[in-house]
Amino acid sequence: MPAPFGPKSATVSPSSIKKERFFKSFLLSTSTVKFFTSKILAIIIIIIERKVIRKQKVYQGGKMELFEVIKKRRSVRRFEKGKEVGRDLVEKLLAAGVEAPTAGNLQVWRFFVVLNPELKKALARAAYYQEFVADAPVAIVVAADLNQASKGYGERGKNVYALQDTAAAIENILLAAYDLGLGSCWVGAFDEISVSEVLGLPSHIRPLAILPIGFPAGEGRKPPRKLLSEVVSWLT
Repeated sequence: MPAPFGPKSATVSPSSIKKERFFKSFLLSTSTVKFFTSKILAIIIIIIERKVIRKQKVYQGGKMELFEVIKKRRSVRRFEKGKEVGRDLVEKLLAAGVEAPTAGNLQVWRFFVVLNPELKKALARAAYYQEFVADAPVAIVVAADLNQASKGYGERGKNVYALQDTAAAIENILLAAYDLGLGSCWVGAFDEISVSEVLGLPSHIRPLAILPIGFPAGEGRKPPRKLLSEVVSWLT
């Protein structure tokens, strides 16, 4: 009997069917793995970024230019009463401080943030009764770890590098404070033993400055500066 008109029916073997199913399932599993892998990697990256941001708390300042901040910063000894300084602002100041240069990357600076009114009054007495220390909402005592400073540098580390490191950190804090609309003053006149007793510091932690921080009540006075020609020598 002659074959009917039309396309011949294809005969598919069981082995071909198995191969086709295996190939499709392989493609599906591969694409699924790629999809979930990309999602997992994205989640991991987000988690790492958030942890880094929380850990570093990188200083993000205002909108002023650097030289404007340097030129306009003033020592402030009067602060607005009843206006507190938030923890986030204090942490920004400290984040700016620890970005300062440091000998051998030892980072010997130590910061003590004093909020307790009685402790601030005690600090003011230790600072020869400079009452604005107690009036400020926050007082940051900047100290140096002399044991850390002596590692690799001996006496010079304790007597020179510790002072340089903390001074650089202090200047960063003062500039950041002005940039954030805050006022401060670098207080170096105080009895070190008394400050150490107030804060309960061990003998190897040397207090070097007190920084009262607050919102300024009025503009600070601009003191006169010497001309560059009076303080600079060019060696050619």
